[in-house]
Amino acid sequence: MHLLNSGIHATLFALVAILVHPGSALSQSTCPDKLRGNGVDTFGVPVCATDQVSNRALVHANKVMRSLLDYDQNGVPDSPVVLDEVLDSGAFFAVFPNERAADRLFDSLNDSQHETYDALVSVFEDEMDISGREGWDPTIEEALHLITQFGYAEVFPDIFGEFRGSAIADLMDEARGGYHARVPNRYPNGAYYTYDDRTCDYSCQVTEFTFWAITSMRGLNRLRADDIGQEWRLHTPALMQQRAPALVTLLRDPSYGILF
Repeated sequence: MHLLNSGIHATLFALVAILVHPGSALSQSTCPDKLRGNGVDTFGVPVCATDQVSNRALVHANKVMRSLLDYDQNGVPDSPVVLDEVLDSGAFFAVFPNERAADRLFDSLNDSQHETYDALVSVFEDEMDISGREGWDPTIEEALHLITQFGYAEVFPDIFGEFRGSAIADLMDEARGGYHARVPNRYPNGAYYTYDDRTCDYSCQVTEFTFWAITSMRGLNRLRADDIGQEWRLHTPALMQQRAPALVTLLRDPSYGILF
């Protein structure tokens, strides 16, 4: 999931490299114990890191989060109601040096701190593509997961809810060749979403499906077919329109602020 054509990659990083201006004090942008922020305005969503993470990586995470909240770059959030829900949830985005460092921090938390960290979505510095030269940047995936899981799924539960029967879940079932509460031993022929991580339950599968659908419609997967084909087949907007027109129609609804 790490290679991206240079042309598409340049477009993506032009988007991510927008200026991030320090804003006024944001009461909801405080990082929890053991993590630090940097005072950058990401519409109030806390973007945090451990002391071992470089300032460069933390700034990059801020830029990615802000660019996804304001994808059309007009200076305001694409969906104010979704942003409000993310803020109300207490969700925050955190950068750790690596997986081992994250595990060590979690092991050090007491019970009350664990509650705070329940709304965490994280990325590891050792997998980030800060320069834009290496390929796909996992920062984008994890930041988008935070926005859809703690925002869209809660504000529009009938549409983006991460449970069986929501509109997005029904479309996912079609994409997987039927309803599967757990990852099947083998997906039916014709399935175009075939995520095989058995630790990912049904709601997690919806999170991943939503990510793939949005990024494909935004043109971020155009030349990643070889890298993502074992999991996702519709890597272009044209394939999305051909194989999943109902999904495209849902994502294009202007009331959601996803596609422009």
